[in-house]
Amino acid sequence: MDDQVSGEIIRVAMEDATPTIPVEIWDLILDELSGDTSSLKNCSLVCKAWTPKSQRCLFDVLTYSNHWHDPDSLHLDDLASFISASPHIAQYIRTLELCWCKQLQLSTLLSILSCLPYLRNLELGDRLHLLDDHGVASSPPTRRMGPLESFCLSSSEATSAVFHHILSLFPSIPRVTLKYRYWVERGRSDDPWYLYSSSGLIPLDLEVDTLSIHNVPWEMISAMLHHNSTMAKTITSLRLRMVHEYYSPARVGALLVKLPSLRHLQLGPYFPTPMDELRAEYPEGRAFKDLKLARFPLETVEFSFCLKDHATEMLEHFQLFMDADFPTCVREVRFSFFMPPHYWCFALPKSPGELASWAQLDRKMLNIPSHVRFRVAYVDGDRERFLTQKTVSPFRAFCEGVLPGITAKGRLSVLTEAPAVPHGAPRGCMCSSCAPAERT
Repeated sequence: MDDQVSGEIIRVAMEDATPTIPVEIWDLILDELSGDTSSLKNCSLVCKAWTPKSQRCLFDVLTYSNHWHDPDSLHLDDLASFISASPHIAQYIRTLELCWCKQLQLSTLLSILSCLPYLRNLELGDRLHLLDDHGVASSPPTRRMGPLESFCLSSSEATSAVFHHILSLFPSIPRVTLKYRYWVERGRSDDPWYLYSSSGLIPLDLEVDTLSIHNVPWEMISAMLHHNSTMAKTITSLRLRMVHEYYSPARVGALLVKLPSLRHLQLGPYFPTPMDELRAEYPEGRAFKDLKLARFPLETVEFSFCLKDHATEMLEHFQLFMDADFPTCVREVRFSFFMPPHYWCFALPKSPGELASWAQLDRKMLNIPSHVRFRVAYVDGDRERFLTQKTVSPFRAFCEGVLPGITAKGRLSVLTEAPAVPHGAPRGCMCSSCAPAERT
């Protein structure tokens, strides 16, 4: 017995002498494993102290996709049952992503959402068919959830009532993104997204800070914002992106009146099809005067365009944009141009006509009040990201060369996200016709 007591005393003494790592340090270590599912699974089994943090990282994002419509895959009803029976897991889910599901009943979606008390991001993605066979959408929600941080409805099928019912679950959603599946034939009578019907729908009591519209039919945008005036009045940032849809500046200007809190406006990119429609509607130019921006308390305005073949095509778009009537409170005017880099030529213009047009544009920009800054971005059209330094440097040199006046005043910022030009970096045009030897 004495030996046993002695051994226990020694063991306890050794444990007390062993240095311990604070729990906060272990949490930081586990944070570094985010995205490594296998390692997080193993860590959750190491000890009880590691289990909550590991599960929090494991289940932070829950994604469901039946891309190949596999009949043996987990059914969403089974997912709803699992989440309902596992509150210790559901409490960690912050982001829910659902896509590629032929038949998702609204009642099933509501059952899943009701089990996620800390949900902050909801994305209903590609090829998701939302149904309401039980007529749930015709009644107000029996239970509302907490605020979301973001909601995205991307290329999904849903009636206006279903869409409306989902949004009515939340008191506020700072970021709302709506994307339309542009590959569907426009105007199909069986396309439930083609029109937003407000018939029988109670206006939403929803606060939205940023609304991003990607290729959604104009009829739906207009009807949605006119019907839901509370939501419209809280929007401070609006982005209208066009691929095959065309949003007439006159119609956009009329709709902006419904957004009294708007501070940031982004139009575009105007891809070739909507750009052709813009030229057809405004053969004399001056299209963006119809926006009548001077009526709104805007702080930033951004226009973006997709260029076809040559950097000097920017001149037409600059001129269109600068015809807009900017409010006196605007602080920054932004231009973004989209095109894969291998199509571009950054050689400075040489013809007297082009030089005179650029000089006239430079003077017009200088006449804008001195507190306004101009920002020009050159973006990879495929991935919407800023390009490499090899492409940035000649583009910056081109903009500074054709707009020397605002450059000298320090009012032109070209690709501020890109690093400064390193010593010896190329500043001339790097296209195949101007510098074929420089291309790799």
